[in-house]
Order: sequence, then C-alpha cells, then structure tokens
Amino acid sequence: MNPQDETEIRAIIALHREIEEKKSEVSKRLSVIRDRERAIGNKDALMFVVDGEIWQMTRWAELEERVTPLSFDAWCLQYKGKAL
Repeated sequence: MNPQDETEIRAIIALHREIEEKKSEVSKRLSVIRDRERAIGNKDALMFVVDGEIWQMTRWAELEERVTPLSFDAWCLQYKGKAL
C-alpha cells in the first residue's frame, strides 16, 4: 500500500466514525419524538429520516405476519417535516 492510499484509508475511517456518531445522535433525537407520540397513545410510532425529511410510520391495522408488499397498505406514512 502506498502512502497516499494509507492517508485516504485513514480519512475514510475517520469519516465513517463521524457518520456513525451522527446516526446515533439522530436515533436519540427521534426517540424523544417517539416517546412523545407514545405519551399521547400512539404505541406503534416509528420515526425515520429519508433524504432530509422526517417521516412517521404508524400501524393502524394489526398484522399477524411480517409486512409484505400486499400487507403494506395497512401502514400509514405521515410527513413530519424537514430535518434541520
């Protein structure tokens, strides 16, 4: 391995570490919102970020099996706004 590759690899590893830390922070902050949703009775709230937008998936039908393309319509997506 040449010195340039080693420098790039170290930079990639550092960036990956930073990304993982940011993902952890996002998860913690979403859990705060999720806890608020549960406090108002929404027990199945799932919060996630896609392309800088926050979405909430709420189950409004009981599913006995895992979610499949055919059963996906039993879930409701709600837009919660831009992630700032």
